Amino acid sequence: MPEKRRFGIPAAWDSIVKIDTPAHIKRRFADSLFAWGRRLSENNLMGPHSDGLCGSLSYRHALGMVITSPPARMDRLSDHDLRFIEVLKLQQDGGGVLTSKPPDAIQSCHALAYQSQGGVIFVFHVIDPRLEKAATKVGLIAIDSDPAANPSCFQAEFETQLARCNVIAVRNRGVFSLGCTAEDAGEQIMRLCLKLKT
Repeated sequence: MPEKRRFGIPAAWDSIVKIDTPAHIKRRFADSLFAWGRRLSENNLMGPHSDGLCGSLSYRHALGMVITSPPARMDRLSDHDLRFIEVLKLQQDGGGVLTSKPPDAIQSCHALAYQSQGGVIFVFHVIDPRLEKAATKVGLIAIDSDPAANPSCFQAEFETQLARCNVIAVRNRGVFSLGCTAEDAGEQIMRLCLKLKT
């Protein structure tokens, strides 16, 4: 097993610990992720895209979140494609991420959404430049900051957008949709898809 060590993340973000086990799976929530993975895939929204990236789906867990793990095929998700990530409160020493490799910027976005919005149960992330354009058509402002290069600036912009609405466009990273139910998160993405046709 690789040695786990602390990696720094912005002080306002919670620490995350990745635990690769399906033991934390809530059946009803996991089944919702599987159904939406298929539906979004049928609409060519869940990759993989030419750069090898695909989206991610997650739900809140009492101790953190459960998220799809790349390179999962969204049209064929199973329990083994899900990863539990424990979100820990920061300690006075600055916190960080305790994993065997540096944290994933997308996982950090999911964690930030759950941290900032207490009522959110599901977060769907779709990587598709067309949806970024559709989001700007409906008046959303795309975040320009790179979460990996400038995490503090990105966090501030992300939180500002969270205060405005439940759909957030991130330039070159896709669209995040937050919902109290999987249907809320998924239908917001499907409504953006309709904007592609107008």
